[in-house]
Amino acid sequence: MKTVAEEIREFADRLAQINPEVQEAEHDREYYRDLDKGQLNHTKSMLMKTAGQLEVAINQRSKFSRELMTNGNRAGTGDLYNMLDKLNKLIEEWDEQTELYGM
Repeated sequence: MKTVAEEIREFADRLAQINPEVQEAEHDREYYRDLDKGQLNHTKSMLMKTAGQLEVAINQRSKFSRELMTNGNRAGTGDLYNMLDKLNKLIEEWDEQTELYGM
């Protein structure tokens, strides 16, 4: 599975391939704001995807708990729920935390 950083790099590379002059040409502020917004939206969507996958993993671990543990104990999900809570908090506060300053 690719990391978020790898996904971002690939996204930037695809943008550069579509228009190779992007890095050389001068653009107005709105152009850069749009690029910034697109990048942040992509990153937020990756966080949302990660949170969804983590929730699936938690549900599976909970469902198959006894089968995962050979001694009959239950596999823990508490730390996973804590991670999910942190991801969800990041997602909820994303727009506020990524706002451009000085506008």
